[in-house]
Amino acid sequence: MQPESIVKKENKTFKVIDVKSNQEIDDAFVLMPEKDSAARVALAAYGEATNKPKIARWIRGWLQDIHRKRMERKERLTNEDHNRD
Repeated sequence: MQPESIVKKENKTFKVIDVKSNQEIDDAFVLMPEKDSAARVALAAYGEATNKPKIARWIRGWLQDIHRKRMERKERLTNEDHNRD
């Protein structure tokens, strides 16, 4: 899936730029699902509600990847704690 926009972080805010026109998009909302459980819930709801199957599949895959990485991190931290004993 090719991005239609890019996000630039500047001073704790985000600028979303349209790739084709190189213009800033004013009405964009940036979610950070890797760090924010509410963002994951919002993405899952959007994936369920959209009538665009390709986007729904992409969102499901993204959320599954986030979940897998979170579980791997949790397991790694648990193992590190056990190795300190």
